Amino acid sequence: MGSKNASFDVTFVADVQPVPSASPVSQGVTPVVLEGLQIKPKIAGQGEFKSIGWTVRATGIAGDISGAKQAPADPGAARPTGKAAA
Repeated sequence: MGSKNASFDVTFVADVQPVPSASPVSQGVTPVVLEGLQIKPKIAGQGEFKSIGWTVRATGIAGDISGAKQAPADPGAARPTGKAAA
């Protein structure tokens, strides 16, 4: 099995780089638990050399200590309760 099938890189698109609370297990390897994980198959490759690839998305990591995760200033505006206004 090639390294392409044995590992993957994670790219975070965020205003602040997330900082995992766990310690590295070896140089450049830190365990994380991804939150809001979505995995979607896609076709990778060209011509007759196609295979199944994966798109992996997450909303964050558990135990993020970067300070980026903050409660919204007005939780009612950010998180509707589903109740109709009377």
